[in-house]
Amino acid sequence: MRLCLMRHGEAVNKSVDPARPLTTKGRGDTERIALVLKQASFNFDIVCHSGKTRAEQTAAIVRDVVSPQASFEKKEGLGPNDAIDDLVYDISAWDQDVVVVGHLPYLSVLTSRLVANNESKPLVAFQTSTAVILENDSNGNWYIVSVFNPEYL
Repeated sequence: MRLCLMRHGEAVNKSVDPARPLTTKGRGDTERIALVLKQASFNFDIVCHSGKTRAEQTAAIVRDVVSPQASFEKKEGLGPNDAIDDLVYDISAWDQDVVVVGHLPYLSVLTSRLVANNESKPLVAFQTSTAVILENDSNGNWYIVSVFNPEYL
């Protein structure tokens, strides 16, 4: 199973629009990351997001570019400061490849828990539109196999 954890693209400031949709840069960065994922043959069965506008827009771009056939869903409990336990439990039962689009610090804590079993050990600098691909082995151990950051493309 592969799991892609992705931070939403750059969003407008809350003072400009309280819904915080993606900026032009945020859309462009997300599209570039999605194209890299597609070129690397990452296909996903499910793309889920937190429900916040910026995460939903990011998830839609990734789904449309990488895996248009993937199911698309809002998932409760993916907010910036939500507890990760429910998603960790869900992940342990998944047998499909999944993209989770969310926020900081949630994604950082989740990655650290899955890979290092230590939520306070930062492993990835999740800048906006960054995607981290994780795979698990037959023993349930998670490994980071790829990190895609738009600043380095």
